[in-house]
Amino acid sequence: CEVTAFVRDPEKLPESIASQVTVKVGDVLDASAVDEAVSGQDGVVILLGTRNNLSATTLMSEGTKNILAAMDEHGVKRVSGCLSAFNFWERSKVPERFLPILEDHERMLTALKASNQEWIAVLPPHITGKPCNSL
Repeated sequence: CEVTAFVRDPEKLPESIASQVTVKVGDVLDASAVDEAVSGQDGVVILLGTRNNLSATTLMSEGTKNILAAMDEHGVKRVSGCLSAFNFWERSKVPERFLPILEDHERMLTALKASNQEWIAVLPPHITGKPCNSL
């Protein structure tokens, strides 16, 4: 199995992974860079995030749209998108500080649903890379 990792910062990719994949560096908002990365792939896993920045953004949804467009262009059908588990929650129960970022996760899910791809959404809890202190 050959894997290509399209990353914005190769320093964040652990060596144990980087040594086993082809690494391409780029910006998911750069449609031509995304197109080049998707070309020749059999499937795509979308793992977009803002690290711990919870402010309003369209980075993830616009990046997802670029990925889906490149997949259409190259006939790539299978995609897995990593979104927020808050998509399962009643909106009134989502902690207010997560609402701006949740809105972009909702746009990502809408883009996946509207796509021509065979998609699956994975909705883990908030991922920080740090132990949970509190909600």
